[in-house]
Amino acid sequence: MKMTNEELGLFFREIRKARKLTLNDVASDTVTAAQLSKFERGESALSFDRLFSVINALNMSIEEFAYAMNGYELNDFQTFISKLDDAQGRKNDNYLLQLREKYSSIETPTTDERMKKILIDTYLRNLNRFIGSEYKVSKEDADFVADYLMSVDIWTNYEVLLLNQIMYFINIETINTLAKDMIFRDTYYQDIHENKEAIFSCLCNIYCMMIINKDNSYHFYRKKIEEILSSSSESEFISCKIFFDFATCMEDYIINQSLQALEEMEKIISGVKILKLNGTSSHLQFEYDLILKKYPLKEQINEDDE
Repeated sequence: MKMTNEELGLFFREIRKARKLTLNDVASDTVTAAQLSKFERGESALSFDRLFSVINALNMSIEEFAYAMNGYELNDFQTFISKLDDAQGRKNDNYLLQLREKYSSIETPTTDERMKKILIDTYLRNLNRFIGSEYKVSKEDADFVADYLMSVDIWTNYEVLLLNQIMYFINIETINTLAKDMIFRDTYYQDIHENKEAIFSCLCNIYCMMIINKDNSYHFYRKKIEEILSSSSESEFISCKIFFDFATCMEDYIINQSLQALEEMEKIISGVKILKLNGTSSHLQFEYDLILKKYPLKEQINEDDE
């Protein structure tokens, strides 16, 4: 939501008063009460650093202030992803196909519109893994996203989401390159909880992919995930931690042929079902079935041979 200086000042004043704070409460060495008063009346603007300073003085995060500016609604992209997540959760492929048709019919799409169409394709792929049909992202679209990600110097949550969705359609070498870009180019935003969670999820998916393909870089990703865990509280990223525990068992089974690890995966799935985390349990069960299909038990192989 774009505001004029006058609208921004008035909005700031409304938030300040709603939080029962006076001009003097918010003022500091950086911004005086007199300067704040002029800002709220629309008579002057504040530089970015001063604006951030006074928002902080409201005891609000930048994300919370921006959310309030947007009428306490998600921004356009967040709303778009929320709708995709909801459709995937409900297994509503008809909605995704209709939305895809909408973006596919745009004759000269902007980069944002093309990215949204590609994201719809990735959600269709994720959904269709469970409903039994095939759906893929074209190589041209996958290359388009990969080229975009390689061109970005500072990654935000948007880029992390793109990588997390597109990784299944690009080669291992490119994934490794982009994953390391994500790790080193997200420095500015990695302490934001939403970004940290997205990175954790993305790294877990890459870690699993490397294990399944027996690519030795899985050691690197496991270490990075463990570093994130060591700097996180016990209550953070619960579902991601469950998936990481599952992934480490997957590693032990595929790399070390440990039958105990297979049993641990089964216990994790059972525990998640007891907690009624249906989406997580379905995902883990699907991954478990895929692992056994690609790396069947030795006993079963011997029986088939007989």
